[in-house]
Amino acid sequence: MLPRAFLQYCVGEKILKLESLKHNPDYKAGKIINLLSQDVKKSTNMISFIPGYIIIPLKFCAVMYIMVKVIGNAVFVAFPISFVSTVKKERKKERERKRDREIKR
Repeated sequence: MLPRAFLQYCVGEKILKLESLKHNPDYKAGKIINLLSQDVKKSTNMISFIPGYIIIPLKFCAVMYIMVKVIGNAVFVAFPISFVSTVKKERKKERERKRDREIKR
């Protein structure tokens, strides 16, 4: 839901800017936003049908590309460190859940 809202916000901002320029008097901002929001809905629904083994690597590559552009090569050090710390936290949580289940018995 969040990606759809963000895309609709971005499209809406652009359309409001175009409406203020009055390039095409036949189309009003509301009509254009309605048409584009339908397109956004279709595109975000399409993404939900892509299997995880395809979409997860694509998302990972996109995030890594953006991070390299923003912070440079430091991402190749920061990402593995954050990944390892996340895995450790999840393992700790799992051990605590397991311990809690044993205590309840």
